[in-house]
Amino acid sequence: MNKPIIHLLLVLAISIAFSFVNSNAYFWGNQPNLIQVCTSILYIILWSLYGLFFGLTRKTTLFKMFNYYWIVGSALYFVGFSLRVTPLIFITGFILPGPTYGIRRLLDIPSDYRLVFLCMLLCYGLYLVGTVIGASLRRRKSQSS
Repeated sequence: MNKPIIHLLLVLAISIAFSFVNSNAYFWGNQPNLIQVCTSILYIILWSLYGLFFGLTRKTTLFKMFNYYWIVGSALYFVGFSLRVTPLIFITGFILPGPTYGIRRLLDIPSDYRLVFLCMLLCYGLYLVGTVIGASLRRRKSQSS
């Protein structure tokens, strides 16, 4: 099995595991508890660190793959939402924004498409920020050598 597939499977496994932690609150639209808040923050930090790793190691194939992961996944969610395709909403909603549902407790936002969009944007945005920081550190290190 090649490395990009292993990374993708690892990310899917982590996302599903974190989503299960949040699922009780997520599926019923309840306020998340403290454990769900902490796991959501950890999940967001993991995406930032993943981006940092890609920036430091210059893994462009993986970087591109996870750009597709977030962009295509988000598009599929919103197509499913717009067309009311429940299985598509469930699968993409469980994998992409589900792990971050705990941050709802920190925000004054209802549990609807705005929260879903914010959660996906937050993870993807911090993944990109991590990548930029990692690339900057890599360049700075190579210039000082």
